[in-house]
Amino acid sequence: MDVSIILVNYNTKQLAKECIQSIYEKTHDLSFEIIMIDNNSSDGSVEAIKQSFPDVIIIANPKNSGFGSANNLGIKISKGKYVLLLNTDTILINNAIKELFDFIEKNEECAVVGGNLFDKDMKEVHSYGFLDNPKDNLLKIIGLKCLLKNKKNDSNRIVEQEVEQVIGADMLIRKKVLDQVGLFDERFFLYREESELQHRIRQAGYKIFYTPEAKIYHLEGASTKKNKKFRRQTIAQSEFLYFSLCYPSVPLIALRILCTLPQLYRLFSAPTYTLKALKYIWTTSPM
Repeated sequence: MDVSIILVNYNTKQLAKECIQSIYEKTHDLSFEIIMIDNNSSDGSVEAIKQSFPDVIIIANPKNSGFGSANNLGIKISKGKYVLLLNTDTILINNAIKELFDFIEKNEECAVVGGNLFDKDMKEVHSYGFLDNPKDNLLKIIGLKCLLKNKKNDSNRIVEQEVEQVIGADMLIRKKVLDQVGLFDERFFLYREESELQHRIRQAGYKIFYTPEAKIYHLEGASTKKNKKFRRQTIAQSEFLYFSLCYPSVPLIALRILCTLPQLYRLFSAPTYTLKALKYIWTTSPM
């Protein structure tokens, strides 16, 4: 089998149905399977997908274990040469999966490739960018973004190119590379897990690419946009974990302070969520 398409669903029943429908309508000239991991949804997602798409392989997770953990479940049972991690809030515009497949087949050094993402109005949305590091993050926090060496993310969308990371909404990954570097770190619940994985992949000597030929709608953050305070808490926790794992040479106390600074002004607007984030930052020892 060429590609195993893995979807992680959490209470996005209608979006998941539209995503799967677009896969069947747009994808041809390669063999594929669709695996959906449902993170204990309460909106009838599992029953709806079973009824509408009986060929989809469904794993009903008894709890919401997060994005990386759920993807790992799908990867472990996948049969494809490649795995495509595709958000349920995406809709294929063209034969995007074949475009990604053709690119990675022609580029042996490529371990991951992502496509060109748009909103519903065909305006470009974030597709690829730089991997964050503690130094650049500090410059952003203290208002010296102008000093950043890497200032622009995905500014040249018309050419295929090597990039530091692609967005986790659409990642085609070479399965044998995952066998070598490992799957997602399941300590991440949501956010930054794809950055940490791509950091490991690059450390192993592989390359990551973007191709504009694969075109996909991305309705960003559909499953988390209703709770912005929880989202910010999770991002803060994941950021600390990401920096700790990817930059072990930086003293842990420095990373704790770095990740605390952006939280201070949120103490009054969202004290409960902010205090949970700060507790994680100051009590977790990832290594």
